[in-house]
Order: sequence, then C-alpha cells, then structure tokens
Amino acid sequence: MVQQVAVDVGYGFTKAVSDGGGRCCFPSVVAPVRGAGDLASLAGGRALAHRIDVQRAGAEAEAHLVGEAALAAGGVRSWHQDAASRPDYALLTLTAVALLGGEGRIDLAVGLPVGIWAQRGSRRALRERLVGLSAWVSADGEVACYVEVGACQVLPQALGAYVAALSADGALARGRYGVVDVGFRTTDLVLLTPNADGVPVPDDARSGSVDAGIGLAYEAVRQQVERESGLLWDEGIVLAALRGDVVLRVRGAARALRVPFGKGARSLAERVEAAVRRLWADQLEFLDGLLLAGGGGEALLPALGLPGMRPVEGGIYANAEGFLRQMAVSGRMA
Repeated sequence: MVQQVAVDVGYGFTKAVSDGGGRCCFPSVVAPVRGAGDLASLAGGRALAHRIDVQRAGAEAEAHLVGEAALAAGGVRSWHQDAASRPDYALLTLTAVALLGGEGRIDLAVGLPVGIWAQRGSRRALRERLVGLSAWVSADGEVACYVEVGACQVLPQALGAYVAALSADGALARGRYGVVDVGFRTTDLVLLTPNADGVPVPDDARSGSVDAGIGLAYEAVRQQVERESGLLWDEGIVLAALRGDVVLRVRGAARALRVPFGKGARSLAERVEAAVRRLWADQLEFLDGLLLAGGGGEALLPALGLPGMRPVEGGIYANAEGFLRQMAVSGRMA
C-alpha cells in the first residue's frame, strides 16, 4: 500500500511519485464538471485528462476535471504567492494521491518556489492546510478510497532536484553546487551545501526565484503560430508542435509553420543568466558545478551560456523524486 507521496505542484504541471514506484504528471488546471459535454476530452483519450470526485466530511460531493480535460473545458491555471491560498492546490494534491493509489494515512512532501519557501509563514500555512486533509476520493471512475494526510514536509523545489542528483552521484555530497530549476512560471536558483549530517542546506542569502519560466518561450511559439496561421491554437497543439510530432493543418491544407522556440528560449536564458551572475557573483567561480533541473531545464540547456552546467537526470520528475528521498532522511527542512 502507498504510504508516502511526494507532489510537486507547479504552475504548469503537477508531478508526483510514490514509495510504491508510481508516477503521474498532468497540467495544473482544475475546472468543475458542468455536464456530459465537459467529459468529451476524457472520452477522446487524452492521456493527461482526468476526472476527480471528492467527498469531504460535512460538505457536498464535488466533481472536477483535471489536467487536459480542464484545459479543454476552459479551465485556467491559478497562482497565489503564499500557495496555501491557491484554490486548486488541495485538489491537485488529492488527484495525484488518487492516481498513485494512495489509501488511508498518507505522509506527504510538497514543494514551493524557493522565493516563497523562504517566507516561513508561507510554508507553515501550506503545511497546516495539508496536514489532516481528508476525503473519499475517486479518480477516473475508480472505486473511491479514503485518504488522510498525516505528516507533511514543505520543501524548496530545487532541493528535490539536488537530492535526486545526489542519489545518482554521491560525490556531490563533497561539494558546493548551484541548482538552476526551470519551471513553467518561475526559475529557482539555490546554492546548496551538505551540513555535518549530510543534509543539504540552502544558503538563504544566495537563493531566490526569477519570475520567468519556460512558459515564456512557449508563449512566443503560440503567438508566432497564431500570426502565421491566423487561428488560435490551444496549449496542447503548441506543445506537440515543439516536439515536432504533428502536422498543423490550416483550412484543410497542411502548412509548415516556423516555430521560433530558439528565440524565445534565448530571451529566457538571458534573464536566467543575469540572475545567476547577480545572485552568485562572488561564488560562481568557486562552485563545484551547476545543476540544471525542472521541466524546462532540458529545453533551455542549448541556450544557456553558463560554464560547468549539467542536467539532472529524471527531468520533470526530479524534484518529486528528491522530495520522496528527503522524507526518509530528515524533517529539518520542513
């Protein structure tokens, strides 16, 4: 039975892993089920489309579309600086737990952008909101299971990527590394040094968040596609065009549309590089290396001009995998 779940609720996507070896990932979008028509994307076989039914004590039953299903129904991403007030956070977390087969008491680890995590009140508020969260939950029509969150750790997102990298290369424990974690909306910069007990500790004075992520590059693609085609394209088509696995058809005819991802990526890379040099100006030449993580890290790597940078294996799941490992190490970061 799944007893521990690590959930990385990003602005773009929610990624989660369990101690049972499960993984799930879906766009961080929730929308209410209004009628049978809203479920068309589920019937159409969208891989990242889900329905979640939730029954909490003393409350009416809720039915929500999550991920691509919510996008298809007109749902939009939400954001709030302290995360605890973000209206969809609990639902995204419950969806991840249900998809991973969680049942009964679940110990949880979640992450926040380092700029928000550094505010002790913000991470305390999120932990207090999640501890004791309980409901009967059903994902995609499966039999409902009762779930209750027991312990909860709230960790800086880039810490997870570092711990994941450390598990693959123990030599990292002997050095001082900077982590550049490129998310959909934000990019985290964290300087990490293991303490005497081997627990990685962020240098608060040299860590922070840049309010810019790979979503800016995607938006540049969307705008260019719309200018060339004269039509609106949803996020799914734009992401597929970036992968090069679809042919865009305009008014019945196939068209080769220029995808200016390189230009958008370079603009984002310049902002990230400037933030790195500003934040780590007196340390950059003395670090043992730079680790590139996050769902947008691999896509941004060719555009970055920072020396000694290497990607963290595991890609989009690296933070969640690291959170899960950190749960077994220490609660000191919570």
